[in-house]
Amino acid sequence: MEFPAVLPCVRARRFSRSCATGTTPAPGLQNAFGAAVRARRREIGLSQEDLGFEAELHRTYVSQIERGLKSPSLAKIEQLARGLKVKPSDLVRAAEKLARR
Repeated sequence: MEFPAVLPCVRARRFSRSCATGTTPAPGLQNAFGAAVRARRREIGLSQEDLGFEAELHRTYVSQIERGLKSPSLAKIEQLARGLKVKPSDLVRAAEKLARR
């Protein structure tokens, strides 16, 4: 099987779900949410591992969210907010502000 020269949906030698389903995630808001999580985490002096412990999430999952590779469910947003000592709505609001820039 030959692949076209440019595969925008390929990450680390595997296809993302957006390629498989033909849909495109909202990278602006997804990336902004990750940036909001990272900013708050750094603001309170936590490492990704510390946040993972506080939020009961794996460190690699926190990393993927911060890099905009994962889009967390509402339950995961709630866990992240608890770990970051903010309300879930505060995280979403911060992400919306960043996405508008």
